[in-house]
Amino acid sequence: MQRERLYLYHDLFGYLLEMSLDLKLLLDEFESPRCLDEVGHELAPEVFDEVVDTFIEHDCLLPAGADEWRRLVERIPWKSPWRVALHVGSETHLAVGRSPEHPPRHLTLTGLASRLWKLIDDERSVESIIDALVDENSPPGMAESRVNPKGCAQEAHNNPDRERSNIERQVLTLLSEWTHSEQQLTRIHSVPRSFYKSLAPPPYLASSMPFARLGEVAAEMASVVGASERELLDLEEYHQTGITNALEQFEDVETTLSHLFRVPHVALGGLTYAQRVVEVFFGMGWLREGAEHTTIVEVGGGVGIFASGFVESLTERLKDFSYTVVDLSPELRRSQTQRLARFPMANVRAGDGQALDLPSGSVELLVCNEVIADFRSARMSKARAPGAERVWSDPDAMLEELEESDESEESEGRELDCQGPPEALEQIARYGLDLSDAPESFLLNTGAIAFLEQAWRVLAPGGRAFVTEFGHLWKYPVESTHLAHAEVSIHFGHLQQVADALGFEVAVCDLPDFLELDGTVEVLSLSRTQFRLLRSLFSKQGAMLRKIAYTRSMLMEDAFAIGFRSLPSTEAARSQPPRVPALAIDLDAVEGLWWTPLEERVMGLKPREFKVLLLRKPLVH
Repeated sequence: MQRERLYLYHDLFGYLLEMSLDLKLLLDEFESPRCLDEVGHELAPEVFDEVVDTFIEHDCLLPAGADEWRRLVERIPWKSPWRVALHVGSETHLAVGRSPEHPPRHLTLTGLASRLWKLIDDERSVESIIDALVDENSPPGMAESRVNPKGCAQEAHNNPDRERSNIERQVLTLLSEWTHSEQQLTRIHSVPRSFYKSLAPPPYLASSMPFARLGEVAAEMASVVGASERELLDLEEYHQTGITNALEQFEDVETTLSHLFRVPHVALGGLTYAQRVVEVFFGMGWLREGAEHTTIVEVGGGVGIFASGFVESLTERLKDFSYTVVDLSPELRRSQTQRLARFPMANVRAGDGQALDLPSGSVELLVCNEVIADFRSARMSKARAPGAERVWSDPDAMLEELEESDESEESEGRELDCQGPPEALEQIARYGLDLSDAPESFLLNTGAIAFLEQAWRVLAPGGRAFVTEFGHLWKYPVESTHLAHAEVSIHFGHLQQVADALGFEVAVCDLPDFLELDGTVEVLSLSRTQFRLLRSLFSKQGAMLRKIAYTRSMLMEDAFAIGFRSLPSTEAARSQPPRVPALAIDLDAVEGLWWTPLEERVMGLKPREFKVLLLRKPLVH
């Protein structure tokens, strides 16, 4: 289930079929064999016939006597894009899991099962894979010995037909288990991957995440539906009580770009994200060596890693400064306080960036890094988009309305019939926000606008603000679908309008350009689910992965076990054997690692979709 959409997942073939709840209930009536005239009486006959034909076409309903397994043999198994596997000798290790709340389950494939997995290449049919397994000289392995009673293995080997039948049965059983909604390791498709060289495959084949079952998302969907009915999306309560582990929040729930680049990185010239921001600030003249006291405030400090890196970079370059982190979350403040404890000029305080409890004109530099998507947003609607086609039944009424519209536009601009929370309507009117391209229903970043108002108030004349977030210059905000809480992207065009109206000097650019990020560097690009499974497999082998923007060399370093192994030694030296790092993982044996240029993607994020809003409050206004 996705939002209000309901999908059927075929446990044998692994595809999705969108449907409504009433059609699902109809399909449920065929849980046991039924005659068509026994069900579906609430549907019109022509609708019922069409629905049944669709179900039969997609193998959801089978005519009596149909051989479902035969259709499986004729098709082509694809490995799911999100799978990760580790090959160790003749064994294949897989991790399976959908929900972040539950640890992944591990599967160890041996014998025929491991060989079958390695033969799946998204091109060969099940039948050709069976042929390849039959042609192998070695016995089918552990899977066969498990199926055949004692003595039958040799008999099957001496009888080619029986041997093939035995292998076919094992292959079909394994594929049905791997494709089932409990595992979703494979999909069974009608054409090979090469068919889509110039075409986009169906979304279910390209999905980098497994699909959650209806029962697993019932509570989440209830909260989403409830949120969709609220006019105002406000995360204050979530930040107060919903964040219970600071590091896990950014490792598993909402990984930010700054978190991925919290360690020195070749794409940043060997600097961390925070160090690079400091370098750019000095290069722009926002910070000056040896300057008198500088008051710096960061709104929303995350784990506190950015703040500690920022402050450490300033200690040798600024004569006197203070650094204050303002955050709503008690858990994040705890982590920030711990990481900043070694810096006497730094402190942490409770507060909301949408209503800063700071004196007016008291701040020289305001930093808000990947935070404003958490601020409140309003659901808006308008009766009709400007320029939309309209049909009148009365020509005189049409002329009269058009004349009135022209007069209104000439005098004070065309007003839109918007509906939404009072705060949003006031902001639209106050700043004359251009909504001419807005869809019928849209989101407005009311909290981000309120933050800009606060920035204007607390910044001293000549003060500056650095604001980053995921969003677009002209696209309207969209709500996230992958987090445990509602976040929305940012309409930077609207923020630019507001900043202009407030009196700021404004510039907007892409975050990679601001950081001078080397987009040619290849980095690991996995979805949240993929990385969780990869981390689980590595952990089982003794190697611990961090959620960072891995290059190949960085991943190789972390592929060494934390512990040590002993090398062979003489009898005399056994009491104190030499100790060297143990290579826990051979990256060539890892299946499912995706490497892409940083310009395109890193760990599920597209850096080019993150923007920077640079603000300066004039000395005289």
